[in-house]
Amino acid sequence: MSELEQELRDQLHYVRQHLDVPSPNVHRALQPPDHRRRSLRLLLAGILGTGAAVGGSFALVGAITGHSSPSPSPTKPAPAPVASTTTTTTTPTSTTTPMTTTITAAISCRSVDLSVAVGPQIGAAGTDYFPLVFTNTGIRSCTLQGYPGVSFVDASGNQVASAAVRQETGPGPLITVAPGQSATATAMVLEGAAGDCANGGQDVNPIGVYGFRVYPPDQTDALFAPQSLPICADSPPNTLSIFQFGVPPSSEN
Repeated sequence: MSELEQELRDQLHYVRQHLDVPSPNVHRALQPPDHRRRSLRLLLAGILGTGAAVGGSFALVGAITGHSSPSPSPTKPAPAPVASTTTTTTTPTSTTTPMTTTITAAISCRSVDLSVAVGPQIGAAGTDYFPLVFTNTGIRSCTLQGYPGVSFVDASGNQVASAAVRQETGPGPLITVAPGQSATATAMVLEGAAGDCANGGQDVNPIGVYGFRVYPPDQTDALFAPQSLPICADSPPNTLSIFQFGVPPSSEN
C-alpha cells in the first residue's frame, strides 16, 4: 500500500469517527434520507473511486472536518554550485642559449698556397746545409709537418742523382703557418760527392745542379728552389738528405 492510499484511509477513518458515518454496508441498508449524510457519502465515494489529486482531496476533507490538510514541506532550493577555482602555478622556464664557438681547423698546406726558396747556406765538416724556406702565399693558415720530398734537378728539370733520404728524428712538430709566414726544412749535402767529381775521381765532367725540386708533404705538385752547385751523376744515395719541418740539423750532431 502506498503512502497516498494509507493517508486517504486515515482521513476517512477520522471522518467516520467524528461524523458518525456508518460503514458502506450500513449505508446500503439504512439509506438515510438525511441530505447531509448523503452528500458526505457521495463525496467519500468520489474520493475513493476517482483517486483525485492529493491536494484536492485533502482540501475537501479538511473543509468537512474542520481540519486543514497538511501543507507540503517547502522544497529546499538546491545549493548553488560552488565554482571550483583551480590555481595553476607556472614556473618560469629558464632558457639557456648555449654559446657556440666555431673552431676552424687549419688544413695542410697545398703546393698552390706555398712558395719555396733556399736560405743562407751553412757549411760544417764536409757537409753543407741548405735551409728550404716555405712561405704561405695563400689567404688562410695551413699546417706543415714531416718531410718534404727533395731532389736535385738540372737546367732542363731532369733529376740528378738520387732523391733525398730522410734524417730520422722521430715525430716532427705540427707547424701552423699563417699567411705571409714561413716554416723551414733543411736539406743536407755531402761535399765529397761534388769534390771527387770535380777533381776527376768519379767523373771528369760533373753535372751542374740548377736547383732543388721540392714536394710539400702529401702533395703531388712540385715547387722549385734555385740553387747552383756541381754534383756527380753517380753520387751515392746519401749525398742529399732532408730533415723534418721545425727540426734543426744540430739535433743530429
